[in-house]
Amino acid sequence: MNILLVDDDVNVLESLQFGVAYSSLGIEKIYGAENAADAKKILKNVPIHIMVTDIEMPNESGIELLKWTKTQNLDVVTIFCTCYADFNYAKKAVELQCFDYYLKPISFDDFEKIISRAVEKVRQESRKKTYYQYGVYWLDDVKNRKAHFWEHIMFPLAIPDEELLNALIEDNRLEYDTEQLFDVFLLHTYEEEERFQNLTSTMSEFIIKNVVTEIFSDMCNMETIVKYGEDTYVIVTRNLKENAEMVLKKLIMQCDIHLNCRMRVFYDLECPLPAVKECFERLIHIWNENISNDVQIFWARTYQREENTYSFGAIGEWEIYLNTGAVNKILDEIDHYFSEKKRHHGLTAYELKAMQVNLIQMVNTVLMKNNIEAHELFVNTEYETYRKMSLKSYDNYMEFCKYLLQKAYSYIDYVRENTSIVEVVKKYIEEHYNEEISRNELAGIVYLNADYLARLFKKEEGISITDYVIRMRLKKASELLQYSEISINEIAMKVGYDNFSYFSRLCKKMLGCSPKDYRKKAKEKLNE
Repeated sequence: MNILLVDDDVNVLESLQFGVAYSSLGIEKIYGAENAADAKKILKNVPIHIMVTDIEMPNESGIELLKWTKTQNLDVVTIFCTCYADFNYAKKAVELQCFDYYLKPISFDDFEKIISRAVEKVRQESRKKTYYQYGVYWLDDVKNRKAHFWEHIMFPLAIPDEELLNALIEDNRLEYDTEQLFDVFLLHTYEEEERFQNLTSTMSEFIIKNVVTEIFSDMCNMETIVKYGEDTYVIVTRNLKENAEMVLKKLIMQCDIHLNCRMRVFYDLECPLPAVKECFERLIHIWNENISNDVQIFWARTYQREENTYSFGAIGEWEIYLNTGAVNKILDEIDHYFSEKKRHHGLTAYELKAMQVNLIQMVNTVLMKNNIEAHELFVNTEYETYRKMSLKSYDNYMEFCKYLLQKAYSYIDYVRENTSIVEVVKKYIEEHYNEEISRNELAGIVYLNADYLARLFKKEEGISITDYVIRMRLKKASELLQYSEISINEIAMKVGYDNFSYFSRLCKKMLGCSPKDYRKKAKEKLNE
């Protein structure tokens, strides 16, 4: 524990420093300052627990010094020591929560008692902080144990039996029993491109969880909220009952207004603990079936599944549209078809999935007819992200359709510019001539059928891909033979040949002589 003594009278300051046996009171270091400015420097750099200060000092008074410690959030037990029994001073000292107010001249016996009580005050405050922190840890631990418990209940594949439930309750030290009833909610947020534009996923998760906790905790026992996949959360409560619809409407409204985030909620009420896993799986099933953004709240008890009536016959015409670049016409027809579906009976994931399969097959067929390998063109993270999210909502589905069709036609149009394809392949060969290069590898780079690429390349360049690679390698080898001093073996390795005899035969065939003779002739020519 450290003490700071502040007084503009040097004699008083020395008396205070040496007139009390501070170490016997538990005070380790004594600091002194003759004015408020020096005191502030010490307070900024040293942990001070007790401050004894004069009130009347030049420039800044002791009261102004105490005010400053409050603005700096410094936790200091302050004692005023003054010559004047001024009521206004005493009143201000009380307002600023001064620990004690002592009138000079100093009686060291009395002063030591005041310091002793100040030391005890510091110790009490320290214990309070410790207990408070223990309380925070305990509450956090309860929250974590509940989250751990519910994750073990809902996320495993198997439904837990009563014995396992009781074991989990005991392991997590929770006051649950298998007769209790719980409310289960599945929250799915969407329109991600518009919300939390400047926030990380961790920050947006933090905000969502806090908003949910604040709204639910006012109306019921909030047990837990855990993240389930991307932009989806599971909430467990108790005793919400008839307030569920009101709370959910408030939650959706708050998320829309303040977070620019839309939300769909699937829920069931008063599920017995052994049935919570089953209730949760039913909510997942309802979520997967319903992708319409028009309905935002689904109660499992009143949910009725709509009949799947997918039937669409215009796929054949779409091949023509895609080949001619009429992508928007396809998108308009898809939108019109599903708008009618939504108007009559709502929209299910089954119907979107059926259309998705047909659309992908149509695109693959058109690409194949244009000698483009669809499985190469669409093997990327971007495609997988669009495809994965497409069945979550109708808006996501239309984004996937737009991405798929535009990328397909863009590449069809690109392939029709034969020269540009060949240039891409030639550039790749030039950059990788010293590596093993297969025809299939080159075809994969430009997403084409390997045989088609070989025909296209020979048509444009007049030689096969294999001969072009050989010519490129020998061109680089001839440059090294002329202008470098490295060995011929090293040159063979540098241009992609680890078999020297084969390299030598190629040189004789393509350059008209052995590598050694070619180098000799080149040097002689340079010296002429």
